[in-house]
Amino acid sequence: MTKRGNFYIFFDFERGWRRSSGGRASDSYSLGPGFESLRRYQKIMYLKKFIHNLKNYCLVSPDDSVLIACSGGPDSLFLTYLFYNFLKEEKNAFKKIAILHVNHNYRESSKRDELLVKDLSRTLGFDFFLENIYPVENSENLENFFRNERIKIFRRYIEKMGFTKIALGHTADDLIENFFMRILRGTGIHGLVEMSFVGWNGTIIRPILNFYKDEILKFLKENRIEYALDETNFENSFLRNKLRNLLIPFIKENIDSNFKDKVSHLIDVLRIEDEFNRKYSEKIFRSIAKINDKEVLLNVEKFSKLDIFEKFMVLREVVFFLQGNFKSIYYKNYVELIEFIENGNSGKLKKAGGSNIYFVKEFKSVKVIKGSYENKSGSEHKVVVKSSCEIEFLGEKFKISIVDRSKINKNKNCYFYPVSLSDKIIFRIRERGDILRFKFGKKKLKKFLIEKKIGFTKRDRIIIVCNYKNEIIWIPDLNYKFEIFGKNMYRSFFCMERIKNG
Repeated sequence: MTKRGNFYIFFDFERGWRRSSGGRASDSYSLGPGFESLRRYQKIMYLKKFIHNLKNYCLVSPDDSVLIACSGGPDSLFLTYLFYNFLKEEKNAFKKIAILHVNHNYRESSKRDELLVKDLSRTLGFDFFLENIYPVENSENLENFFRNERIKIFRRYIEKMGFTKIALGHTADDLIENFFMRILRGTGIHGLVEMSFVGWNGTIIRPILNFYKDEILKFLKENRIEYALDETNFENSFLRNKLRNLLIPFIKENIDSNFKDKVSHLIDVLRIEDEFNRKYSEKIFRSIAKINDKEVLLNVEKFSKLDIFEKFMVLREVVFFLQGNFKSIYYKNYVELIEFIENGNSGKLKKAGGSNIYFVKEFKSVKVIKGSYENKSGSEHKVVVKSSCEIEFLGEKFKISIVDRSKINKNKNCYFYPVSLSDKIIFRIRERGDILRFKFGKKKLKKFLIEKKIGFTKRDRIIIVCNYKNEIIWIPDLNYKFEIFGKNMYRSFFCMERIKNG
């Protein structure tokens, strides 16, 4: 689109240059020189390719509401025009379409870009949404900050605004730049090909991912369509810009003029191999692991029988299942984890690289959990009882009542403790230095749990009942009871009974 006086002019595949005033279409058209040949070329080569992408990769459906993320730059503007002309071909392709512009408020020209996209939306008859991001001072990585903020905005439009697809203007050049960036960061095959036509479980779509920047710029120039230029793209302060402005042009001009096509082909091949590897490793992963939403339990014996390549792939499946990506975990971390799983001592734990995933060794299995791991012992996990009541502790329900000694032998499911020996009963989890008292001696609780083969993570979930001195008198899960001799000497007792759920 270009502005001439009070008129907006944009290209229509079917009818050529279309002139409108005040955002409304008029019946006056002006065809540029050589339009007929241009029309045939553009319609066949660009729109057909675009429609092929939409259908071949199942990017949109009639039930979708599509939001185009348009910065005003050449790529997103090109994407917007393709969507406009696609809707002329298939009016009921999806429920609705709108344009979203995110103003980063980083450049003096940011407002210019905003107005350009707003005018474009009005001219094409698309709904327009505007979001603002404001730079944070002293941000270590401004590029990452902006990207994370955009992701938050996209998620909000998906989750709360009723849109089902966010269309991004990533091109083949972005794909190649991303490929080199991931190489420099030491990523695996999945990371090299992670950018694809579909992302975020189908909510992110990239319909022009196989279009090159050169052909997009050619289209915009030949059709005299105005677009915004981000001046920061020419500043080599960001890694992406260094690749875009320095390395890639150097390779193309001095080594291989067709290298972009070759890298694109390589990415396609790697994507097929990655898909095969993922399916194969997922099959093995599920055969040796028990899985729920929050954790994975690996069978150590079955894991040890895998070859080294399968072990790597299984661990990557574990990480991807819990984290959704492979960030902050590198080759050396996987080597350390394999050694830990096969030879680590029971009760120990190991963090997976720089992630928040922990591997916990538990005898014949390894539990993998996500989140900050900590020993949850302490006063904040304690319930004190001084009278008859019902309590809930760590998901278990207990009934505590005070009874006379005539009833202490009538219920074998209860534990009785003299009131005169303790004016309160304490429910808690284990603490450092806990001791169990037996008829002929004492034993550390930790040693007792190891002998009972209680896993490391389960130990902090065991309910322990104590007297006022914090001495252990009852452990319901382990059938441990501190025996009181001479019960006939006492008049009243705390009667403690676990209430079965349901």
